[in-house]
Amino acid sequence: MFNAKYHTLKFIALELNGDIGGVTTYTNRRHKIIAFPQAPPRVPPTPNQIIQRARLTAIAAAWRVLGAPQRALWRVAATRANLSISGYNLYTVCKMRYEWSYAQTIEHQTGIVLAHA
Repeated sequence: MFNAKYHTLKFIALELNGDIGGVTTYTNRRHKIIAFPQAPPRVPPTPNQIIQRARLTAIAAAWRVLGAPQRALWRVAATRANLSISGYNLYTVCKMRYEWSYAQTIEHQTGIVLAHA
């Protein structure tokens, strides 16, 4: 059976894994893209999962509120600290911790004062 949605995925991607637009995909050992409709979760999220997802949403919103110069400082700090993550990821890690000591360590290592907003 020909399915245009799956055929398009095979055409546009060299390697594709995960959930995209209601379709779960992975690449098998023969480098063939396998795609099927995304399955709904079997169990509802736990209260802790709901809390953590809300925290991540709030952190993403706080990142968007930061000005471009402040976001650039986070990017430079991640690079200067030789971390293999983006400035956004560094900001998220620092905000997910309940104390600011991780960010203070990065500030000390890089000489960059990071926004605490």
